[in-house]
Amino acid sequence: MRLINRSFNNESSNFKKMIQFIIEENSYKKDCFSWSLGRIVDWKYGLWSEKKYIPSFFSQNAQLWFDYNENLVGFAISENGDNMFYIFTNNKYPFLYEEILNWVKINWNNRQGLLYTEIVENEEYKMRVLEKNNFYSKGVCEVTRAFNCSNALSKNTELPQGFCYSNMKEKFDPMGQAKMRLNAFRNQNIINKIDILVFDYVRESPIYNPEFDFYIMNQNGEHVCGCEAFIDYNNCTAEIERVCTHSQYRKNGFAKKILIKCMQELAKHGIEKAYITGMSKIAINLYGKLGHENEVKRFYYELSK
Repeated sequence: MRLINRSFNNESSNFKKMIQFIIEENSYKKDCFSWSLGRIVDWKYGLWSEKKYIPSFFSQNAQLWFDYNENLVGFAISENGDNMFYIFTNNKYPFLYEEILNWVKINWNNRQGLLYTEIVENEEYKMRVLEKNNFYSKGVCEVTRAFNCSNALSKNTELPQGFCYSNMKEKFDPMGQAKMRLNAFRNQNIINKIDILVFDYVRESPIYNPEFDFYIMNQNGEHVCGCEAFIDYNNCTAEIERVCTHSQYRKNGFAKKILIKCMQELAKHGIEKAYITGMSKIAINLYGKLGHENEVKRFYYELSK
């Protein structure tokens, strides 16, 4: 069957089709998924880079392949509009991976730096195709741990005196959350108007749920730690992201406490499994102490000079 490809169209149903593609792919890939539902939604709603303020960013950084019946069968995507790219293909079209890879090499090779991508440890076919096309492995870049949420129910989440748990449904405090996240992720203590707009917009995402946007606050009502769970109800799983602690409150065990609390609440809502991905050594070490049932490694592959 003849396939056609075209740039992402923000005014069409392309984004909904991409979401459905990820949901269906994750239903059979299980723990070895490439992207979570939260990650694909964040590509559209997480305006963490100024590049994304321009609407054309999305058409320039996603190329979609369709069959004759307009079913999405694969796509190439750049998360941040740089030389990092990802390729997704329907499991019935394994040959399409190399076709899309060649398209990326032709159309995105003029970006600053060498092209590189990320693949899951069990994707041997993709490894062979990448190596055939002069990509080489640069080693492990991420580790995803899988947790049985019900196992968290018996764990202690008691906090020191003066601290308590809350979420954005119980106490909606966007300014307090923005202060904490900017400090934790950017070492930034001044909030700009654009920062508030970006945080407001990400909460418009179709899978945002304030009940699963958790934080710990001190006796003054200030946010000291937080995390957020994005639920894939079709697969009864959740990805826990945006794990962060204010610089003044690190090394007190708050991140571990709020992650356990998050998994407890997920279990109470019938979510069986949670995933947490770490990139830094600190994050990988922390998540490895929470009692995971499985772990999956991802590898960087970079185009040779």
